[in-house]
Amino acid sequence: MKSRIFFIAWFAFAIALTTSAQESERKGVIEVMGTSEMSIAPNQVVFNITVVSKDAEFSKTLDNLNVQVNKLKEALVKAGIMDNDVKTLSYNIHEEYNYEGGQRKLNGHKAIHSMQVKSEMTDERMKAVYNAIRESGVEVQMNMSFTISNTYEYKSELMVLAVNDAKQKAQTLALAAGVELDGIKKISFVQQSRSYASRNMAISPSMDVQRNEANISVNPGDLKLSEQVRVVFYLRQ
Repeated sequence: MKSRIFFIAWFAFAIALTTSAQESERKGVIEVMGTSEMSIAPNQVVFNITVVSKDAEFSKTLDNLNVQVNKLKEALVKAGIMDNDVKTLSYNIHEEYNYEGGQRKLNGHKAIHSMQVKSEMTDERMKAVYNAIRESGVEVQMNMSFTISNTYEYKSELMVLAVNDAKQKAQTLALAAGVELDGIKKISFVQQSRSYASRNMAISPSMDVQRNEANISVNPGDLKLSEQVRVVFYLRQ
């Protein structure tokens, strides 16, 4: 039993010596940042909608806001929008004041409900949502933004491209310095808070429901997806 323990310890020591010898042959390291970028056409449209209610009384302000929002949601459901595609972003109510003769005077209440409606980015779907909002008769403030719903599908490819970019940069620097790359010491993913910037378009829906239906045809252009990796390479003289 003792001889077996001794052999294992000796074997581990031999591996450590070999690793140490290999490390000593490496004269230094080089650290580079690899980046990748892809241009992707957006496939999702987001309607950002705000409904506002004002009244002298607190309860009437809230009641009117809820009535308007419910009318809007019913119209969206009729247009084929699923309930889980309609999200509340913010909901608040506050007092409003006027100043007369240097004194603050209560001037009623204001309630605001901001919501977001996501839809597939096709002319047909955008037209359906837009017309549902118009025909609801609810006065809204609204704009559209365009996003990529399935960014995860591109993540692996972007990371591979970023690593390859790091290799090319390191090889260029090593060649200029008269040394050679000798493997990777460390590689890490640089976390990014945002992969792309959505594109926005302000629109003003008319509440004249007697007019013809709106035809929406937009071309927001491609959005950028990107990733970054940090790679440390060993160098050999």
